[in-house]
Amino acid sequence: MIGYVISFLSDGFWFIGWFFPVYVFLRIFVLRDRYKATLADRISAEREVVMAGLFFYLVMLFTQTFVVNVGSSSIELVPLRVIVTEFLEIWTTDYGLRAFLFNIAGNIAVFIPIGFMFAYLFGYDWKKAALNGMCLSVFIEVVQIPLERTTDIDDVILNTSGTLLGCLICQELKKRAVCQR
Repeated sequence: MIGYVISFLSDGFWFIGWFFPVYVFLRIFVLRDRYKATLADRISAEREVVMAGLFFYLVMLFTQTFVVNVGSSSIELVPLRVIVTEFLEIWTTDYGLRAFLFNIAGNIAVFIPIGFMFAYLFGYDWKKAALNGMCLSVFIEVVQIPLERTTDIDDVILNTSGTLLGCLICQELKKRAVCQR
């Protein structure tokens, strides 16, 4: 699991290096056109850090889902088939727990930051966050079809759950005044 996280980070850093100047240019362009105040008056450092974090996280996610080839190709359109199978295999095979953690918990965990940042940056409630997380996940799964990657409806379910969980975490932290916008 640690090896996967290191791979996730190292594969994406090249792309961040290429896209960072584009990101900076677009943020300055958007901020300049959106407000009439001086640039210093319109920038919230905390918001810009979270916005950059969302951008970098999405670049890293797209690197893993579109660029890095895992060498397998399949399409699974039956909801919950893989989730149930991997849950049952936890107790029946040595590989079961690892597969469960990697696929099930990993697909949830990878979208928690996205849900958190959507809620923080855009004030999304849980419905909007879940809808946006689902749309992002469907986009990823559909693009993976011609790339000969594994496409699974369960990934959409798990990613949407992760987005929802991230949003709920942000909302709870806001209630406790830890994460104010």
